[in-house]
Amino acid sequence: MQPKRCPELSAPEAVERLSRMSGFLRDVAERLPGDQQRRKPSRDEFSLLEHVCHLRDLEREGYGVRIERILREDRPLLPDFDGAKVARERNYLDESLPHALESFGAARAHNLEIVSNLMADQLSRTGVLDPAGEITLGGLLARMCAHDEEHREQITGLQKHLSSVRQSPPG
Repeated sequence: MQPKRCPELSAPEAVERLSRMSGFLRDVAERLPGDQQRRKPSRDEFSLLEHVCHLRDLEREGYGVRIERILREDRPLLPDFDGAKVARERNYLDESLPHALESFGAARAHNLEIVSNLMADQLSRTGVLDPAGEITLGGLLARMCAHDEEHREQITGLQKHLSSVRQSPPG
């Protein structure tokens, strides 16, 4: 999934926006019956559990690594994170939603702790993101926010789909 283009954000604004995702995911998980948490709206779309596992792995293996490398190295090459491939290889539907939520929350909190105290010169440090090209750390934070928003929209659509399926009379 390629995030929408978005303007760079200040560190406080990015931290504020990014900090909301863990709560959003927990709230959805609490409202969605257990048997619905693994249900996919279609073969090619994620269940809630798959969304959370994807976000967890991207947070740790994609964003976390990228943030640290941009801060530590001069203009590092940042490999793509193929979320669809990782999802297939790791069979997310066999995982525990509470554990995935906890792991995502911890990874996001760790990344937010790092970026919450950054200065403007650190936010302007660059890396080369495959395949997007040069990106500043501030730009990476903006991409993270856009990616979260895309998942919020998809999860909201998933909730509506599952609600309509539950309310439909048997045919």
